[in-house]
Amino acid sequence: DYCSLYTLWILIIPNTCTMKGILFLVLLVAVLAMGCYEKQYFEGMEF
Repeated sequence: DYCSLYTLWILIIPNTCTMKGILFLVLLVAVLAMGCYEKQYFEGMEF
């Protein structure tokens, strides 16, 4: 969930207040969310 993600982010990169850090975090979450969605989507399909 977001709580553990945020904690992990703090542990990895202390300087989260920079714009680059925030943008990277948003991008990372978006990629992970898309990956999860596509995985479920393709698993739900029958070829």
